[in-house]
Amino acid sequence: VREGMAVNEREQVGMMVAGMGIFYVLFGVSMMFDRSLLACGNLMFVAGIAIAIGPRKATEFFFNKSNVKGTIFLVGGVILVLVQWPLFGILAESIGFIMLFRSLIPIFFELLQKLPYVGRIFSAIPMLRFILPK
Repeated sequence: VREGMAVNEREQVGMMVAGMGIFYVLFGVSMMFDRSLLACGNLMFVAGIAIAIGPRKATEFFFNKSNVKGTIFLVGGVILVLVQWPLFGILAESIGFIMLFRSLIPIFFELLQKLPYVGRIFSAIPMLRFILPK
Protein backbone atom coordinates (compact mmCIF):
# COMPACT_ATOMS: atom_id res chain seq x y z
CA VAL A 1 0.00 0.00 0.00
CA ARG A 2 1.35 3.38 -0.95
CA GLU A 3 2.25 5.63 1.92
CA GLY A 4 0.11 8.73 2.18
CA MET A 5 -2.34 7.62 -0.49
CA ALA A 6 -5.63 5.90 0.06
CA VAL A 7 -6.38 2.70 -1.82
CA ASN A 8 -9.57 3.04 -3.81
CA GLU A 9 -12.23 0.37 -4.08
CA ARG A 10 -11.12 -0.82 -7.51
CA GLU A 11 -7.60 -1.47 -6.21
CA GLN A 12 -8.96 -3.27 -3.15
CA VAL A 13 -11.13 -5.53 -5.29
CA GLY A 14 -8.22 -6.21 -7.62
CA MET A 15 -5.93 -7.13 -4.74
CA MET A 16 -8.60 -9.42 -3.28
CA VAL A 17 -9.15 -11.19 -6.61
CA ALA A 18 -5.38 -11.58 -7.15
CA GLY A 19 -4.99 -12.90 -3.60
CA MET A 20 -7.80 -15.38 -4.14
CA GLY A 21 -6.08 -16.44 -7.36
CA ILE A 22 -2.85 -17.13 -5.47
CA PHE A 23 -4.84 -19.10 -2.88
CA TYR A 24 -6.48 -21.19 -5.62
CA VAL A 25 -3.10 -21.92 -7.22
CA LEU A 26 -1.59 -22.97 -3.88
CA PHE A 27 -4.67 -25.06 -3.10
CA GLY A 28 -4.48 -26.64 -6.56
CA VAL A 29 -0.84 -27.55 -5.99
CA SER A 30 -1.68 -29.06 -2.59
CA MET A 31 -4.48 -31.08 -4.21
CA MET A 32 -1.97 -32.92 -6.41
CA PHE A 33 -1.88 -30.31 -9.17
CA ASP A 34 -5.62 -30.17 -9.75
CA ARG A 35 -5.96 -28.65 -13.20
CA SER A 36 -9.27 -26.90 -12.56
CA LEU A 37 -8.09 -25.11 -9.42
CA LEU A 38 -4.82 -24.11 -11.07
CA ALA A 39 -6.54 -22.72 -14.16
CA CYS A 40 -9.11 -20.84 -12.07
CA GLY A 41 -6.36 -19.44 -9.86
CA ASN A 42 -4.31 -18.32 -12.86
CA LEU A 43 -7.23 -16.49 -14.40
CA MET A 44 -8.16 -14.86 -11.08
CA PHE A 45 -4.58 -13.70 -10.46
CA VAL A 46 -4.17 -12.11 -13.88
CA ALA A 47 -7.66 -10.56 -13.70
CA GLY A 48 -6.92 -9.22 -10.21
CA ILE A 49 -3.73 -7.54 -11.40
CA ALA A 50 -5.61 -6.01 -14.34
CA ILE A 51 -8.39 -4.77 -12.04
CA ALA A 52 -5.98 -3.38 -9.44
CA ILE A 53 -3.78 -1.37 -11.79
CA GLY A 54 -6.20 -0.90 -14.69
CA PRO A 55 -6.27 -2.56 -18.12
CA ARG A 56 -4.01 -0.01 -19.83
CA LYS A 57 -1.29 -0.16 -17.17
CA ALA A 58 -1.56 -3.96 -17.01
CA THR A 59 -1.06 -4.21 -20.77
CA GLU A 60 1.88 -1.82 -20.59
CA PHE A 61 3.38 -3.81 -17.70
CA PHE A 62 3.05 -7.27 -19.22
CA PHE A 63 4.14 -6.23 -22.71
CA ASN A 64 6.92 -3.86 -21.66
CA LYS A 65 10.16 -4.72 -23.48
CA SER A 66 11.89 -5.72 -20.22
CA ASN A 67 8.96 -7.93 -19.10
CA VAL A 68 8.21 -9.86 -22.30
CA LYS A 69 10.22 -12.95 -21.28
CA GLY A 70 8.40 -13.17 -17.96
CA THR A 71 5.05 -12.74 -19.69
CA ILE A 72 5.90 -15.54 -22.15
CA PHE A 73 6.79 -17.88 -19.28
CA LEU A 74 3.64 -16.94 -17.37
CA VAL A 75 1.32 -17.40 -20.37
CA GLY A 76 3.17 -20.54 -21.42
CA GLY A 77 2.67 -21.95 -17.94
CA VAL A 78 -1.05 -21.21 -18.06
CA ILE A 79 -1.28 -22.97 -21.42
CA LEU A 80 0.64 -25.98 -20.08
CA VAL A 81 -1.77 -26.21 -17.14
CA LEU A 82 -4.74 -26.06 -19.50
CA VAL A 83 -3.37 -28.85 -21.73
CA GLN A 84 -2.92 -31.13 -18.69
CA TRP A 85 0.78 -30.63 -17.96
CA PRO A 86 0.30 -28.95 -14.57
CA LEU A 87 3.72 -29.70 -13.07
CA PHE A 88 5.60 -28.09 -15.96
CA GLY A 89 2.99 -25.34 -16.14
CA ILE A 90 3.46 -24.35 -12.50
CA LEU A 91 7.23 -24.44 -12.96
CA ALA A 92 7.01 -22.13 -16.00
CA GLU A 93 4.55 -19.84 -14.20
CA SER A 94 6.86 -19.62 -11.20
CA ILE A 95 9.78 -18.60 -13.41
CA GLY A 96 7.60 -16.03 -15.16
CA PHE A 97 6.26 -14.70 -11.86
CA ILE A 98 9.79 -14.23 -10.51
CA MET A 99 10.92 -12.57 -13.74
CA LEU A 100 7.96 -10.17 -13.73
CA PHE A 101 7.84 -9.29 -10.05
CA ARG A 102 11.48 -9.66 -8.93
CA SER A 103 11.74 -5.96 -8.07
CA LEU A 104 8.73 -6.28 -5.72
CA ILE A 105 9.98 -9.35 -3.84
CA PRO A 106 12.14 -7.37 -1.34
CA ILE A 107 9.21 -5.03 -0.68
CA PHE A 108 6.97 -8.04 -0.03
CA PHE A 109 9.45 -9.54 2.45
CA GLU A 110 9.85 -6.17 4.15
CA LEU A 111 6.09 -6.01 4.57
CA LEU A 112 6.04 -9.54 6.02
CA GLN A 113 8.78 -8.60 8.50
CA LYS A 114 6.59 -5.82 9.87
CA LEU A 115 3.68 -8.17 10.65
CA PRO A 116 3.45 -9.01 14.37
CA TYR A 117 3.93 -12.79 14.45
CA VAL A 118 5.37 -13.38 11.01
CA GLY A 119 8.18 -10.88 11.65
CA ARG A 120 9.34 -12.88 14.66
CA ILE A 121 9.42 -16.06 12.61
CA PHE A 122 11.44 -14.35 9.89
CA SER A 123 13.97 -13.00 12.38
CA ALA A 124 14.30 -16.45 14.01
CA ILE A 125 15.36 -18.20 10.79
CA PRO A 126 19.09 -17.49 10.21
CA MET A 127 19.04 -18.24 6.46
CA LEU A 128 16.38 -15.59 5.82
CA ARG A 129 18.54 -12.83 7.33
CA PHE A 130 20.75 -12.95 4.23
CA ILE A 131 17.80 -12.78 1.83
CA LEU A 132 15.65 -10.19 3.53
CA PRO A 133 16.30 -6.46 3.29
CA LYS A 134 17.78 -4.80 6.35
